[in-house]
Amino acid sequence: MRSRRGTDPAPQEQDVQAYRGAVKDLQRSSYRNLRYAIANVCVFFGFAAALSSTTDDGQAVPMIVTIVGGLVAASTYFIKSWALVVFAAVVTACGVTLMAIAS
Repeated sequence: MRSRRGTDPAPQEQDVQAYRGAVKDLQRSSYRNLRYAIANVCVFFGFAAALSSTTDDGQAVPMIVTIVGGLVAASTYFIKSWALVVFAAVVTACGVTLMAIAS
């Protein structure tokens, strides 16, 4: 790294590392906020679908999919690992599929 004459490169390197850490923290917090905002929208639509699921006009499959999406989105508040969220989505989808086949 090029340094100015008479300056020690160690403090500059510390400043660069502090800056990189601050940028990483900002990116992590903004990603978390985006994830929660998307989850809130999915939960809202899932709740609206659950309230309107009493109608019997052939819209059962889209309603079930929307409700499952809302449940999986709600699980993001309790499950912090994406691998567990994906596993929860697969298990929920398989359960809903089995219930639809059984009925």
